[in-house]
Amino acid sequence: MKIFSIHKSTGPAPSLHLIAVFGGGLVGHAICAELARAGARFTLEILVNWRTPPSVEDAVLRFCKAAQSAGDESVLPLRISIVWAAGSAGFQSPEAAHALELLYFKVVLSLGERLACAGPLCKRRFFLISSAGGLFEGQRNVGAESIPRPLRAYGDFKLLQERALSAAGGFETSLVYRPSTIYGHSPKGRVGLVSALLLNGIRRRGSTISGNATTLRDYVSSRDVGRFIASEILQPTEPAGLTIRFLVSGKPSSILEVTRAVEELLGRKLYLSYALEPKNALHNTYSQTLVAENWRSVSLREGMQSVLRSLMNLETV
Repeated sequence: MKIFSIHKSTGPAPSLHLIAVFGGGLVGHAICAELARAGARFTLEILVNWRTPPSVEDAVLRFCKAAQSAGDESVLPLRISIVWAAGSAGFQSPEAAHALELLYFKVVLSLGERLACAGPLCKRRFFLISSAGGLFEGQRNVGAESIPRPLRAYGDFKLLQERALSAAGGFETSLVYRPSTIYGHSPKGRVGLVSALLLNGIRRRGSTISGNATTLRDYVSSRDVGRFIASEILQPTEPAGLTIRFLVSGKPSSILEVTRAVEELLGRKLYLSYALEPKNALHNTYSQTLVAENWRSVSLREGMQSVLRSLMNLETV
């Protein structure tokens, strides 16, 4: 968990703003990078051992103490933003792994009521990174009237997280983000299709794809996701209650399109094979009408170029 602070003593909404980001993977790393770029000061990192529940409880207690101490020392109203971008369990993970992460999530959710003692001027908000792909797997042209119908444990537990947040007390504002297929690169991030194809292409290694060449997906850059969420965290006011935003491009892209774009960027053919029994071959696309207000996403090719630069820098170190 990383803690950032922003001290604003002037302007229309002076405050001391504490931000706790749980998760340092692809999205968590991007959010932290954008917060720092926007001027948030990194103040503390609390290491969490996600294999032991006491470690998560200890991190929550330490943040409570830090927040209460900051509130006691400041004459400004205190704003607290909790960001959940954690979770190592993926599409293929067993139910037990997701159940454990849900337990951790509920421990972090308890911060809302635990921090109520910080006083009436303490405003508490929660930002949850969920998953459109997990909730709407197999659905095409998902729109506002579409209903989440998870097909595996990953989606089931993302939906349980959203419901737990909706029922949680202590937060004036809760925002849920449902990104589509995220691609990018970070030191601790999960390796997805785009980064795997680029990295294996650089190293002239083969890639096995668990899907079909015609499988359609909606791709968004982790940098765009991080930039959008960080900007919302830094907003002085938000609507009260629970808000759900879809972070999607609204443009379907086939796996064949992705592989050809990678080959064009690298200037060489990829060594590809497709799984005989693909475990992740269902279509998943979204209507343009779902695109969140003020959301901006780069083209898939432009986003790939950014990932390629990051990977090339690592290869030359």
